[in-house]
Amino acid sequence: MDINEANIYADSMLSVSERAHYSKGLGLVYGNKSTLALLSGEYEKALQFVKAEEEVNARMNYEYTNSQYHKGMGRVHYYMRNLDSSLYHFNRAAIEYRNQDNYSGLSEMVNSLGAVNYYLGNYDTALIQYREAQEIIESHTKDTLSLINIVNNIGLIFSHYQKAEKAIAYFETGLELAQIKNAPFSLDMLYFNLGDAYVLKEDYKMAIESFRYSLEIKKNNNIPYGTNLSRIGCF
Repeated sequence: MDINEANIYADSMLSVSERAHYSKGLGLVYGNKSTLALLSGEYEKALQFVKAEEEVNARMNYEYTNSQYHKGMGRVHYYMRNLDSSLYHFNRAAIEYRNQDNYSGLSEMVNSLGAVNYYLGNYDTALIQYREAQEIIESHTKDTLSLINIVNNIGLIFSHYQKAEKAIAYFETGLELAQIKNAPFSLDMLYFNLGDAYVLKEDYKMAIESFRYSLEIKKNNNIPYGTNLSRIGCF
């Protein structure tokens, strides 16, 4: 389903929820509309939908109204590259989730804080936050897909630090988890990043092999693969 089809479906659900005075449905649709607006680059619309979702959730006395609001606002500001605002909202959401013992939400927000700090070049802070998110998942939520994302992020930090062996170890851990979950998009990401780590190590045979694994996954899932070809063509 492309974005236009998803918007048509969301608009239909919005109309049904409004006619039925179904507040929970309205909140869910506004959240989905915010995501679709983000993916379309319509950031002001995305902000409006986050605020509309908050109003509906507040009327229902929804337990996670504040945390959902700050999560949504943090995400939109991240896309807009208003990074100070993004940090503020993600931190507020993390505080809310921590107070509610919502470990799934907390790990997501701590990981998001790490992503913002990574983008800002605050790599030491990002690494601390990624590892905190990893500990939360391993101790509480056992969410494998989220853990895959986080170990990949930690691997990227070590690649930036030019510590190829540590980066490779994290990417291989992620690959083991992604193979168990049969998660092709995660496998593609991890093989590609593993290839870059092997380049850093100057092990070009393993780099080419990793890029080719990523290439095959992209081909099988109709993902553009020009970057893979350019990487392989360098050797």
